[in-house]
Amino acid sequence: MSVTIKGLYCGTVQRVTYEVFGWDRGQWLRIHEGDDEYAAKNVYNSAEVRKAYQGNVAWCERIVVETRILKGANVPVYQLVMQMRGEDGEAGEVIRTEYMDLATALIFHREALAMPDCLTAGVVDLSNGRSVDI
Repeated sequence: MSVTIKGLYCGTVQRVTYEVFGWDRGQWLRIHEGDDEYAAKNVYNSAEVRKAYQGNVAWCERIVVETRILKGANVPVYQLVMQMRGEDGEAGEVIRTEYMDLATALIFHREALAMPDCLTAGVVDLSNGRSVDI
């Protein structure tokens, strides 16, 4: 089982890219695009590009603002939580892994308990935050 999410507003993202254009046969052609300003400047200033476009070269900063709305996604519903044994034999690192279905989570739960480094393990139902009775 997995939970399907639809229509979730994921925020607005602003990203900046740098583009270099060369003028050829009456139109501007994009010859470079990337998120590194210095790389764009290097292309813009390169002798090869200037020669190829007879000096008719331009570069610009493009700012794109995007709004993302999630139209559909399946998200994990179960989480395996393992308490690993520390170097001193006491409780150590906690490892969390998410799964789409209970059957898979239970398989990995059994495998985790068989590991000598695993102190304890359990499965949590993320839809309600409760432990799964095993």
